[in-house]
Amino acid sequence: MEFRCATTVDGSKGLAYRTCPFPNRSSNSWLISAEAAMNRLVGKWGRVTSDHANQTYVFEQLKLEGRPLPSFPDVSEEVDRLLADFVIDRPDHPILRQLLGDSVSDAVQQPQVIDNASEEDEDVY
Repeated sequence: MEFRCATTVDGSKGLAYRTCPFPNRSSNSWLISAEAAMNRLVGKWGRVTSDHANQTYVFEQLKLEGRPLPSFPDVSEEVDRLLADFVIDRPDHPILRQLLGDSVSDAVQQPQVIDNASEEDEDVY
């Protein structure tokens, strides 16, 4: 999952998230459009709605004249702490065994950590 800080027009703050596709599995229009929306609206006011007929998220940038962009605290450590018990970190994890059966070791390779973060991504969690 990918988390980013978000706020509503009325000032309510929270975390926006998207589910990332599994490696070696086909993606779907919901995941593709969620990623596009999150990437295109970073540092901008925007609206994201769901279009169930086309199985996609629709996003639009809003021009809110005179409304400053919100600032966000660094919540990455808090998110890591809250999700620590929910990380699947090995091929023989009980959840994978439950989902994929006993052949899980053959189906899943060791996870690889790829750090593509840059200084511009500081608000991405």
